[in-house]
Amino acid sequence: MILTVVCLVGGCSRKSIVVDANPSTVSFRISGGESVRSFQISNDKSVLWRIAPKGTKYVSLDEFKTVQYGKVPDFCVQDVPEVGTLPPPLVAGQIYSASAEVYDNPPVVVKFRVIDGKVRSEP
Repeated sequence: MILTVVCLVGGCSRKSIVVDANPSTVSFRISGGESVRSFQISNDKSVLWRIAPKGTKYVSLDEFKTVQYGKVPDFCVQDVPEVGTLPPPLVAGQIYSASAEVYDNPPVVVKFRVIDGKVRSEP
């Protein structure tokens, strides 16, 4: 198991996304105090999966804790792909971006690829 970490320091807050993989799942541990607009996984062509807090509820990065690819947390809604549709499987070797769009700050982004059930960081 290989972990990919991106940490940004802005003001008094530290934000990060840690990507973890095994042969059957990819998950994301998200932390930081900022409120999240959305969290998404994309490749170089399109957004594969995007979730956002329900309604007008503000949810901090810390409240997301661990998110499994394709599994929508109770406090979120999925808008890509269409609700009730699973996102496509991640293809081994392809580069992906996991990003959390936060209010009043640049997004927290980490690029990664999955190879043999392990995550590798990408520049």
